[in-house]
Amino acid sequence: MFSFAGVMSASAMLENPALFAGHSKTPVECMAKWISINNRLDTHFTMFHRHLIHMCAPLLNRAEKRVFNNLTTREEVLQYVEDKFNVQYVI
Repeated sequence: MFSFAGVMSASAMLENPALFAGHSKTPVECMAKWISINNRLDTHFTMFHRHLIHMCAPLLNRAEKRVFNNLTTREEVLQYVEDKFNVQYVI
């Protein structure tokens, strides 16, 4: 009835949308595309931030995750990603 393999794949795709392109971790370019798409669509902050939390998880240590997870505005998230990963995105 349930497909556990599908659930595992969905979790992996949240963490690394470029998984099936052969990347072991989310490439910075993928984060930049997600940010650009969300800037155009004006996605709700919670969804925008939550997806980036998953994408960044393998790239951050515990203290960095704590800081990132507690950011509360789009501007804070954009500044953090830009500073940490040198992400260049299109607004």
